[in-house]
Amino acid sequence: NYALTAKVTDNLGATAVSALVNIAVTNPPPIISAIADQTTPQETPTGAIPFMVGDVTTGAATLVVTADSSNKTLLPVANIGLGGAGAGRTVTLTPATGQTGKSTVTLTVTDTGGLSASTVFALTVTPTNHPPIVSITSPANGASFTAPANVTITASATDSDGTVAKVEFFQGATKLGQVASAPYSFVWSNVSAGNYALTAKATDNLGATAVSAPTSIAVTNVPVAVSIGDVRVLEGNSGTTPAVFTVSLSAPSEKQVSVDFATADGTALAPGDYLPAQRTLSFAPQIDTGGDANPTGLA
Repeated sequence: NYALTAKVTDNLGATAVSALVNIAVTNPPPIISAIADQTTPQETPTGAIPFMVGDVTTGAATLVVTADSSNKTLLPVANIGLGGAGAGRTVTLTPATGQTGKSTVTLTVTDTGGLSASTVFALTVTPTNHPPIVSITSPANGASFTAPANVTITASATDSDGTVAKVEFFQGATKLGQVASAPYSFVWSNVSAGNYALTAKATDNLGATAVSAPTSIAVTNVPVAVSIGDVRVLEGNSGTTPAVFTVSLSAPSEKQVSVDFATADGTALAPGDYLPAQRTLSFAPQIDTGGDANPTGLA
């Protein structure tokens, strides 16, 4: 603040002083640049937004920037990150988890004399479609089955912000089938022996997808044992009497099984007591019993 007067002196040395005039010279406030309105997807930070600060009487390094949010549920003040130094500053906005909507952000710059200036802009957070979550609950990883197997595949699928439109089941890259509604279960029928990796793929109502972790299963063939029934025939005095043996597998096989057989001497001797035979008997898939081709006894 200043008091001003004027003093005049004439040619003979006489003087006079004017009335007092009081004036005040104030420090101008700092300045802060404008920031455009911002839009970001849900749960996605904006990144560093640049802006400028300055003051004509003090250095920019002494200026303090603070921030506020009109919607602290959407954008807590703690989620407004201020960075930079000197005249070049930045602000980063991180929306709260699960929130959408709009907030007005105010940045205020203050100098050492307490003078301040502000800039205001809007933050809009738009909804994001989250993908569904899917997992295979059955069979268990490492499960084993016997061929030919019927494998029931069951999946659990949920969507946090919508609905599950379908669940597809895959063996490797081969699609086995799909289900449109819970329970998400599919029967893979007549599976032959081998090792398989199963996955489930869920699609939500907006098209977002997710794939489960793979579940490995093994389908194995049952070891097949061969048995032959004893046969007793009466030896006649002339001609021949057929002896029919029944050959059986311990379990049906999904593939054709061939059995080589041959007669061998015991107390009966060939060719006097019986006619020797040697051939192959074939079992069609899923058949476990068959008669042989009649080794023939000699009467």
